[in-house]
Amino acid sequence: MISLHTGPAFAANRWGADYFPNVPLTTQDGAAVRLYDDLLKGKSVAINVMYT
Repeated sequence: MISLHTGPAFAANRWGADYFPNVPLTTQDGAAVRLYDDLLKGKSVAINVMYT
């Protein structure tokens, strides 16, 4: 017999609406989106930032 314990997801506990600001952004197509509501909420996301 194998017993597995599945607790709450790590991402649900640490990274949520209280952590990320819900700032308005503009896409490359000119559409308005909200950072948390439209781009992050309920998704696995990798963010790459480059500054020159």
